Amino acid sequence: MFNLQFLQEETANLNVRNMIMNKDQVKGIAKDIAGKVQERVGKLVGSREQQIKGRGKQIYGNAQKVYGDAREAITHSAKHS
Repeated sequence: MFNLQFLQEETANLNVRNMIMNKDQVKGIAKDIAGKVQERVGKLVGSREQQIKGRGKQIYGNAQKVYGDAREAITHSAKHS
């Protein structure tokens, strides 16, 4: 059976009650999680190709989230200066 504990761990840090995220942050997190799923499924079925594709999605997702974080920081500093 596929263990989804790693998804719970990843989403545990996403407590967004008082936080507004821009679309790049949201899309980046979603792509990172999708990449983790793809990598884990690749490991389960023994597909090195799927593991590599999943890792690539994670890298892209992390980059997109960092870009979104930077946009958010710039917007926040512009509003408070």
